[in-house]
Amino acid sequence: SELNGIKSCTEIEVLDISYNKLTNVECLHSLPKLCKLYLQHNLISKTQDLYTLKFNNNMKELTIRGNPVTFTKNYKFHLLQLLTQVQILDGKKITDKDKQDVTEKYTVLDDELIIEYSRIQQTQTTSLIKEIKTNEWKTNVETLNLSHLRIKKITSLEGLVNL
Repeated sequence: SELNGIKSCTEIEVLDISYNKLTNVECLHSLPKLCKLYLQHNLISKTQDLYTLKFNNNMKELTIRGNPVTFTKNYKFHLLQLLTQVQILDGKKITDKDKQDVTEKYTVLDDELIIEYSRIQQTQTTSLIKEIKTNEWKTNVETLNLSHLRIKKITSLEGLVNL
């Protein structure tokens, strides 16, 4: 599903697009007043699918539960690293401890972060899981977008031969 025509609705402050079949929200970056976004139970599968929300500086509340991305390891911390403006995620206030955990744990570029923020050519998630231990998956990485992640340390770039 797509959100055709929403770009012209620049005065929207609260948007509930729950229970649709949305796979990304690219067009929402054009809503400068958006402060609450309800996206639960769509088809958003990767943190990268929410990347453009970082431009919604006024967005303080995001509800995303029920999307495939919420079943991935550490999705909350990846989202908080990307969307620093969010103060409430899935109905829960972001605590100082959450922010500290993001700073301490998720500013290192490692294999997990590369997988999360890359486009991997012709590799299904199931086969990717089998290949993680052997590092064969790295040869399939085509693009890697790490902007605005405040990375402090890089621990793993070996084998990314097709970037």
